[in-house]
Amino acid sequence: MDRPLPAELESFTEDMDEIENRDKHIIWKVKGIASQMTYRLFTKHGNPKFADPKIAEFSKAFKEKYVIPLLESHLQIVLRRQTNFVGSKALNFALKYVSQSTKMPLTMTKLKPFIEKLLYEVIVNPIMLITHKDVTLFKDDPIEYLRSQNDFIDCLYAPKNTVVDLLNYICEYKSSKKQKQPDYLPKFLQFCVQNLEQYSHALAAHTPVDWRIKEAILYAIGGLFEEIEPYKDLRPLVEPTLIAHVK
Repeated sequence: MDRPLPAELESFTEDMDEIENRDKHIIWKVKGIASQMTYRLFTKHGNPKFADPKIAEFSKAFKEKYVIPLLESHLQIVLRRQTNFVGSKALNFALKYVSQSTKMPLTMTKLKPFIEKLLYEVIVNPIMLITHKDVTLFKDDPIEYLRSQNDFIDCLYAPKNTVVDLLNYICEYKSSKKQKQPDYLPKFLQFCVQNLEQYSHALAAHTPVDWRIKEAILYAIGGLFEEIEPYKDLRPLVEPTLIAHVK
């Protein structure tokens, strides 16, 4: 997962043909397999409390020696996506590993310094941005586009779907059970409102603006609906702006 790549395999691109070719390249395939295998090891052996007694010693050693170094490798893959191309399968399982890491005190402690970078520089933009392939498909065949969004095979390694889980886990996290609100949810909602307002101001000023960012933010808020619903004092943060943009 940490092995360097030649520039032609990780330079930023939004060309869908180039993305498909890179995803098929043997190096990205191997990185994807490594990400998948280590994620499955983590979910099975990362917490010795839930391990089969027959392999409890292995699980304990795995947690002590490998859980944090593997988190660092997976996190690098996710953060790399901010400015570079990352293979879909590798990114998908890296996001899953980081998501799972929010559930354990050991890994969450390591993850905390990177949470804001994930929330404000990686999750919404670029990972949640709708692809040019989807834009074209929606224009040419809206029904097929809607089908693809709910197709298990099409969504299996789609980072946009996987990253919603990571967003939910981060935004539901409480560093103390006595807290009334989660640690990161209020600030993230303010971030969403601020970006939607900036989008409106840019349109009003006839300034070029990427509409995909608005779509991604609305997608993120929709994904957080169940997290927002119990906190009625948070809903006024987003409701007026959200209603205006949905209209």
